[in-house]
Amino acid sequence: MASQTVLLAVYGLPGAGKTSLIHRLISALPNHAQPLIPIHICYDSILPKEIDFQDSEDTIWKNMRQLILDCIEYYECFDDTLLPWQTNPDYREKWQIVKEMIQTAKKDSKRCLYILDDNFYYRSMRYKIYQLAKKHAWGYGQIWVKCPLEVAFRRNCNRVVPVAQATITKMDSKLEVANSSKFPWEDNNFIFESTNEDPDNWKMLLDFTIDTFSKPVVFISSTDELQKVYKLAKLNGGLLRNSICII
Repeated sequence: MASQTVLLAVYGLPGAGKTSLIHRLISALPNHAQPLIPIHICYDSILPKEIDFQDSEDTIWKNMRQLILDCIEYYECFDDTLLPWQTNPDYREKWQIVKEMIQTAKKDSKRCLYILDDNFYYRSMRYKIYQLAKKHAWGYGQIWVKCPLEVAFRRNCNRVVPVAQATITKMDSKLEVANSSKFPWEDNNFIFESTNEDPDNWKMLLDFTIDTFSKPVVFISSTDELQKVYKLAKLNGGLLRNSICII
């Protein structure tokens, strides 16, 4: 059981090397046997700078991030009830940015890898992405680009518009890394050491990304269906990853 759509959350500090890593990943993907279209959605290029590091309870801050997920869902499902600007016409411009990005990338393939590039320092930010994947039985994975604070500071200085060092320090103190023992939905997580140049590390990351297509998140609505999924998972050698939600 494979998914045609994958949501991949890439998270870490500003200056950790997330965007550079994603560019390298996208360049390597065409060499794989099964074609897919990577769609890189960089939050820095979409979100207004003035709300880049707001309190997570801030309404505008939350809505702008949710808009990106709404755009993905709308385009994948072609459901007019999901039009992102129905609730707030002011978001039309931002919707158009994401829409054009997706339309351009999806011309030649049905298999889509959405790479969401942001700090995602709170677990709740990543959980929103996971919930969308679960809703449609899409694949979900997350990559933590791990980077020493001092290295992030140094790299940040080379940005066109550097992030304030105090902001990076604050973000580092708030960063909630994956913990699958307490939050099983985070089990498909890869830790990429941004200072590790070992080719094996890179190969494992590439394999992890491709393998996520074979691990759709499954929504379980009854105990009978749950037993069926357990059996299917066993037959597939554990490849089917379960997200259990009994209603």
